[in-house]
This record gives sequence, structure tokens and C-alpha cells, in this order.
Amino acid sequence: MNSSKNIEPEYLMVIEIIAGFFGFLGIAWIISGRWVVGTILLLSFWLILTIEIVVFSILSIIVVGILGFILLPLQNIFFGVISAVLLKAVID
Repeated sequence: MNSSKNIEPEYLMVIEIIAGFFGFLGIAWIISGRWVVGTILLLSFWLILTIEIVVFSILSIIVVGILGFILLPLQNIFFGVISAVLLKAVID
């Protein structure tokens, strides 16, 4: 069943690209009358996006944690040295 005989395929391509960019992959399939494929694409894309968000969030926490573990002591040493140098300059 193809209910999109009035819609040009080029317009459906543009709709699918724009909708896919905003996270709604499969909308043009639904508009074209192929709602089963469109719904499967839409839900599958949302599942993939959810997995990506979870994975990237975990990786971000790990990377920030590692950087914090490395940079925090360096920062403390750096500011400690600067404070000591300024204190020596003030006392002398």
C-alpha cells in the first residue's frame, strides 16, 4: 500500500534527511505509507541513540575522572609553589 503517490520521492528524501538529523529516522517511510518499516526504523534509531548516550556518558565520566586524578594533584602543587613564592617575596 503506497499512499504517497502525490508526494515526490525527492521530497521524501529531504524529509527523511532532516527528520533523521533531529532524531526521527523513519518519518518519511511512515508518510509514504510504509508505517511498519518506518516505525521499526524510528524505534531502532532511538534505541541506538539511547545506547550511544549511555556509553558516551560513562566514557566521559571515566575520562574526566582520570583527568581529574592526574590534574588535581598537579594543580595543587602548582598553586602551592606559586603561593610559597609569593609568600617568600612578601616576607623578604
